[in-house]
Amino acid sequence: RAAAAGNSSAPAPADTAVPKFGGIEFPGSLPWREVLGRHTWFLLHAAAAAYPDDPTEEDIQAMRFLYGSLGQHYPCKVCKHHLQSQLGKGPPRRIDDSSRANLSQWVCELHNEVTWMKGKAVFDCDGRRLDLMYRKDPAECRTDGPGVKGWDAVAWERDPAAGHPEMEPVAGWRLEDLEALLGRAAQYSVLDEEEAAGVRAAAASGATPRAEAVEELNRRLRRVLQLEARARRLEPK
Repeated sequence: RAAAAGNSSAPAPADTAVPKFGGIEFPGSLPWREVLGRHTWFLLHAAAAAYPDDPTEEDIQAMRFLYGSLGQHYPCKVCKHHLQSQLGKGPPRRIDDSSRANLSQWVCELHNEVTWMKGKAVFDCDGRRLDLMYRKDPAECRTDGPGVKGWDAVAWERDPAAGHPEMEPVAGWRLEDLEALLGRAAQYSVLDEEEAAGVRAAAASGATPRAEAVEELNRRLRRVLQLEARARRLEPK
């Protein structure tokens, strides 16, 4: 009976459960800042690995918006202020978003800057190693669906309704006349006079196929032309 009483009063075993944050297990009891940082760095490395080899202007601006947003809204003030100071520096810390390989290298070097400040060993930024770690295409992330046709992150940032999947597409926004497109480009300061003259000359000489020049101008003027088309639809009949 005494033994039973002793057993009942014995201290409970220490809680050895691994803490979970957002469903992901981390060994030991990590502070919030560390957990947040690990999640964020993984996202940034993986996003860089999935970045296009030959990014469009929209790709470049969207990636810059991502880092600019983190510099303003990252939920750790110490980390946020450090990121702001790094993004405000010139080369080599200025973001290199000219290609997938360059962006992956830049993110790794930025990560190493933080790692070095914390007194930890820096990581080998060899491109092949980075690809092996972060450039993935797992089955659970694949889809046969088309996604949102014409999704434009930059246009969405300026007007969230413009990129909403359920929004009806704006019909009739394209122009096929090169001169009309060049006129719009000059009107909205998309091209200056010298650039417009260069496009016109290249199309006239055949150096750039006319259809290709029209397609490129439609792409660059897409948001303007969509707004014009929407305004026409709203005009009283």
